[in-house]
Amino acid sequence: MACPYFVLFVAPGRAETTRLAITTPRRLGAAVARNRMRRRLRAAFRPHLATPQPVVDMVAQARRPVADAPWSCLTGAVAQSLAQARAAQVPSLA
Repeated sequence: MACPYFVLFVAPGRAETTRLAITTPRRLGAAVARNRMRRRLRAAFRPHLATPQPVVDMVAQARRPVADAPWSCLTGAVAQSLAQARAAQVPSLA
């Protein structure tokens, strides 16, 4: 699932809990900027990881606008991407 802030890859989980990995390519900026992007994405996904759901493995690849996006837009994009994953009948999410 793609949105202006990140690209989300979802696969059936192989562990006991849902896992999230966040990648930030070097082309997005210096280490300080990339770490800030990772922290923002991790915080936006945190409420969705706490809810009971099927176990999945997710990888979110950050895009440049995530650094300056309003918080409400970022959390809305996370919720919408997870809803799209469920609608696409991704195994373990339906």
